[in-house]
Amino acid sequence: MLTTSISIVSVPLLIYGGLLLKRPLPTDKQQQLFPGILYQRDARKSPRPLIVHTVTIDLTTPGIKLLVTPGNKVDKNEFTARNTSEFVREFNLQLAINGSFFYPFREYPPNSYPKRGDPVKVEGQVISEGESYAPPKSKNYRIGEFVRVAWPFA
Repeated sequence: MLTTSISIVSVPLLIYGGLLLKRPLPTDKQQQLFPGILYQRDARKSPRPLIVHTVTIDLTTPGIKLLVTPGNKVDKNEFTARNTSEFVREFNLQLAINGSFFYPFREYPPNSYPKRGDPVKVEGQVISEGESYAPPKSKNYRIGEFVRVAWPFA
């Protein structure tokens, strides 16, 4: 009985897993999204299947401006979570890149966190339009810490 139950569950999983492994990688792509904004997709096979998405922004292009998420501060360095699409709509932008480290974070449905409106704490300083919303980290900076940035276009 137990062996039959395991077989009933494992066979479809093995078939599905095999189909995923046969799925071809997307091809390389380069596309001008807007004046001064170039998107590139680099599909790699080594050392393992990997897709690198790159956006190159020419800051000398007229109309390009930078915007870091303004504070909708809850408490100290705690903010209300929102997704990037919501950020693009709210500030009438054409491109947004989520670059901040924040916690807590879990990506295991159905208990993913954060959801829209949940409180999160940002790592490091956040400054938007000249106003500081979160203090700088006092020590132990990690290489590659970013701030969340988005680019509005005229």
